[in-house]
Amino acid sequence: MQEQQAAAANQAQLAGIDQQVAYTTGAVSALTRVVADLQVRVTAQQAAVQATGAHLEELDRQVRYTQADLERRQAELAIREQLLYHRVRELDKVGGISYLQLVVTSRTFTELVNRVATIQRVTAGDEQLVGQLKASRAMVQKLRDQLQEDQGRQQSLLERQRQQLVQLQQEQQAERQAYAAQVALEAQLQARRQDLQAQQSAIGTQLQALQGDYQRQLSDLQARQQGGSGAGGTFGVDTDLRIMPRVDPAALDAYFNGTALAGLGATFADSGRRYGVNPLYLVAHAIEESAFGASEMAQTRNNLFGIAAYDSNPGAAMSFPSFAACIDYEARFVRRDYLDPNGAFYHGPTLRGMNVNYATDRRWASNIAAIYLTLPGGLNAV
Repeated sequence: MQEQQAAAANQAQLAGIDQQVAYTTGAVSALTRVVADLQVRVTAQQAAVQATGAHLEELDRQVRYTQADLERRQAELAIREQLLYHRVRELDKVGGISYLQLVVTSRTFTELVNRVATIQRVTAGDEQLVGQLKASRAMVQKLRDQLQEDQGRQQSLLERQRQQLVQLQQEQQAERQAYAAQVALEAQLQARRQDLQAQQSAIGTQLQALQGDYQRQLSDLQARQQGGSGAGGTFGVDTDLRIMPRVDPAALDAYFNGTALAGLGATFADSGRRYGVNPLYLVAHAIEESAFGASEMAQTRNNLFGIAAYDSNPGAAMSFPSFAACIDYEARFVRRDYLDPNGAFYHGPTLRGMNVNYATDRRWASNIAAIYLTLPGGLNAV
């Protein structure tokens, strides 16, 4: 019984482990895909950062080139400004030249025309130089502003890309840690599964051995029961159930350990003695009918003996407040109706006599007798 319960519990644990292994395997596969996707994104982000960095380097190169060009232009401007400054100073010193002076001082009309044209060209050149200085200053400032704006924009882009890269790398690290944890859990579950399978194999081997022992003992018992037994012999289907054998309640409790009948050794012994019914028979009868108290009728109605559970109407089975109450009732009921010569169902104070009316299964008596002989003290002479 205990081995069968252990086998069932082992099978349930193994099924649970299988479910956990399947879930963990799925989680590992999913995390593998997530880690791979993050790696692709990290690689792409690194490439973007490198491209932006390269672009910034190119901008820096252009800035240096433009700066050199600006310095050259500023040097040219400085020279032109110096020339213009000297020309203005000279004009200021002379005090200016009027067209009347040009007429008076010119020896011929042609010389006059040439002087006027020369003055006009100089004036136009000066005006052009001033315009070029203004345009150069504006262009230099525009180039400087444009480069600074472009450089600032690219620097901001690079900073954002670096932040995104750090975030992706952190996510990647977290997913890798989760992946490692799932892989470790899967390994633990697989190891646990192997342990449970080993336990299952050991339990199966033990059950097979126990079944073999049971079959051998049953064959021996059936051989010894041929022809029945009387006083002073081994218990059988024709043994008088009113004979009281030696019963050790503590030994029965040890036998019941781990079953629903645990702790009822003294109850069986006391009820049997109280009504003059073999206590070990009561134990064997309860095991046959209720599977050590694990049957549905025993669990829902505290009925260990199938009392009033007729084949035509099993739902009519009696209910009891406790196992102890059921054992006491059964001992009194069997003694009065089955073992007493004046009882309603008396056919002899034996299992064979009880089998006439108590159960429709013709093997009922021999099954109980076989169980009886496996109990503590069951092989003692009766």
